[in-house]
Amino acid sequence: MTQQRWLFIGDSITDYQRRDDPQGWGYGYVRMIRQWLAGRGSAPEVLNRGISGETMRRMAARWEEDVLELTPNLLSVKIGVNDVGCHFNPERTDDAVGLDEFRSSYDRCLSGVKEKLPECRIVVCEPCGIFPPRVQESAAMLKDYIAVVGEMAARYSEFPAVPLHAAFVDAMAAKPEIDWTVDGVHPSPVGDALIAETWMRTVGLV
Repeated sequence: MTQQRWLFIGDSITDYQRRDDPQGWGYGYVRMIRQWLAGRGSAPEVLNRGISGETMRRMAARWEEDVLELTPNLLSVKIGVNDVGCHFNPERTDDAVGLDEFRSSYDRCLSGVKEKLPECRIVVCEPCGIFPPRVQESAAMLKDYIAVVGEMAARYSEFPAVPLHAAFVDAMAAKPEIDWTVDGVHPSPVGDALIAETWMRTVGLV
């Protein structure tokens, strides 16, 4: 049986210093998922194509090279935090991606996968994060982007959207003494474990 190839793409939460990792998996949730599968004796080939600071616009520009040409059997996409966050960062307002562009670019990318790699299973993950200091405005905007991810899951995936935002909201409410993130956006090691567990539960691995 040919080994499966799983590709994870997204922003810094996916990237997690993958270029410093000899295996190229990074040191976050992607590595955790791969190592859990290895412990079960069925680890696929894992490719990490996350890039820190990435937006949907930038990811779409590299989609052919970093996704389609690599012919994954499973593709996991986690994007959206920077698309929202750049609206509130004076140094990156030009990188902010509006909701309509986010939806159309996401749809175009995933439809390309279905067209060129029809056997590839697609997993889409909710963006999650709290954006200090303008938490209320950014959190309100984030909800619309999460809804778009849900649309993409319904259209292109056999799985529901991985409910990462809800997982963090619930975890922080239940265990506020735990540092789930290091800065409101980037997960701590405990937060990465939460992402990995939520991802695996959504795709039926646990």
